[in-house]
Amino acid sequence: IASERLTVKRAIYPDGRVGYPFAAQDSTMRAGTVPVFYWPYLSGDAQTLKDAVLPQVSASYDSEDGMEVRTTWDLFAVTGKPRPEGVRLRGQLDVLGDRGAAFGTKLEYDLPKMFGRFDGYLLSHDSGEREIGGRFPTDFDGDTRGYLLWQHRQYLRDGWDMSLELSHVSDETFLDEFFLDEAEISKPYETSIY
Repeated sequence: IASERLTVKRAIYPDGRVGYPFAAQDSTMRAGTVPVFYWPYLSGDAQTLKDAVLPQVSASYDSEDGMEVRTTWDLFAVTGKPRPEGVRLRGQLDVLGDRGAAFGTKLEYDLPKMFGRFDGYLLSHDSGEREIGGRFPTDFDGDTRGYLLWQHRQYLRDGWDMSLELSHVSDETFLDEFFLDEAEISKPYETSIY
C-alpha cells in the first residue's frame, strides 16, 4: 500500500490513550507492481487495528464456486471521517467466485440512551445447485439472497425502555451457508416491538 502523501501525528486522547492518527492522500494498493485498488483519501489511527481501513481480508478456493475473496472495511476510515465514540461501522465487499459480488454492512452502537446493532448482507445474483446443511439440494436461478437484522434498545423516561427488532432472511438456507455462527448461536429472528 502506497500513498502520494501521508501525515502521521502523535495524539493524546481525552481518555489518556496515546494514538497516532494518520491521513493518507491518493492511496494505491498493489499486488507486486499491479495497482488493484485506489482511494483518494484515507484516515484512521495507526495504533489500533480496529481503526484500520482494511482490518480483515481472506481468500479461499472452492472447487464448486472458484476463488472467493472477502474483505471488511472500516467505513469511517474509508471516508476520512472521525469515528464517533461508541459507534463502529464496517462494510463488506466480497467476491464469491462464480456467484459474483456480495455487499454487507455491520453497525454497532452503544450511546448514552440507546444501544443496538444493524447487520445486512446481499448476494445479488446466486445460481447453481447447493446442498446446504445436510438438506436436499437447493437450486438457485439468478436469485437475490441475503439478510438484514436490526436490534435496538432505547431507554425512555421513568424507568421505561423500548426494544425493537426487525429482521428478514431471503431463504431458509442463507444463514447456514454464509453465516453459520449466526444461524447456530443467535436467537431466532423476529420482527417485534416491546
